[in-house]
Amino acid sequence: MNDLRLWANYYYNMGFNVTHIIPHLNEGKAKNTYKSPTNDRHILKNRRQTIEELNSYDWENSTGIGVVLGFNNLRAIDFDFKSHRDNVNSIKILTDFTIKVLELLGLPSSYEWVTFTPNNGIHILFYCEDHPFKVKDNLTKAFTPNDNWCYLSNEDDFLSFTHLELRWNKHLVLSPSTTEGNRKYRFKNDRPPKFRPRQIEVFNLISMLDELCCKYGIYDNEPPKSYNTFWEYRYKNESPD
Repeated sequence: MNDLRLWANYYYNMGFNVTHIIPHLNEGKAKNTYKSPTNDRHILKNRRQTIEELNSYDWENSTGIGVVLGFNNLRAIDFDFKSHRDNVNSIKILTDFTIKVLELLGLPSSYEWVTFTPNNGIHILFYCEDHPFKVKDNLTKAFTPNDNWCYLSNEDDFLSFTHLELRWNKHLVLSPSTTEGNRKYRFKNDRPPKFRPRQIEVFNLISMLDELCCKYGIYDNEPPKSYNTFWEYRYKNESPD
């Protein structure tokens, strides 16, 4: 299933309010033209999209597809990582990390609504009531990891876990969208989910944050102080590949 119009109808039938993404039409209007919706997501925040609206979008010229978060309490967590080598086995590392996160959220390890992003990121979609954290207008809530979660390793490779965002509203890009260089978002299980996202409890969300991020709190655009020390210790004497 490669036609974005078919994907749009698939997501719509899952109960989503769907967006389409045409990068050149977003130029001058959005910070990231490959991640921002071309249709107006704001009008879909509090009402159900119609099938006529959905099919009126220019899917033939779209590079991506997204969902309006917040509608019917659909939420996401966005995990960001940094790779220090081009050939890091990131999929293995991210898969192992995802299993732990799903356990903390009270979800099964086989949970279908997990997407790997083109830039070594993870999106997890689910339904949840509002979280208790204060959030400034038009911003997401972000956290930095505790020291013991800063680095996810697999044999001689590692990824830096830089931060996570609670994306309770706004917009999220979905599989199989593409970004620069024709890199794709893809489901962790390499197939579309059969069932709608599950409901999680706020209690489980807090438990996950307590485990991963409670020490540093709100993300302030700086990694933990141990970041540079670790990098210099592991790789300062190695020559470039």
